[in-house]
Amino acid sequence: MHESTLRLVTKDGGLVSTIPPASSELKEGAGEPPQNPPSGDSSERKLAAKGHNEGVKLFASGVNTLAAAVLTTAIVVPLIKDPMMFVIEYHPIWYIVGIGLHIAGQVALRFGLRSEE
Repeated sequence: MHESTLRLVTKDGGLVSTIPPASSELKEGAGEPPQNPPSGDSSERKLAAKGHNEGVKLFASGVNTLAAAVLTTAIVVPLIKDPMMFVIEYHPIWYIVGIGLHIAGQVALRFGLRSEE
């Protein structure tokens, strides 16, 4: 047995299996990392831009969903609690927060996306 051969043994010392060294099993070129595509710099930039853009879209979607939840809560909860109090105790701060979150999502999409070309 070669010194770099891996030996698998049981607790009582019985030999279960041996694995030869990797260099004796690999054919030439096998196991090497794939080579970069010919236009590596351009394709890496495109891939990075796509990844960044997906993150921006995910952020904008999350903020927009939060805006919808805030606006819905600002309208529905007071109406269920007491419809007359909704008219008397009008709290515009939650509408401003909801609309502000929606605008933040739109700004992220407008100015956060990168060109994929």
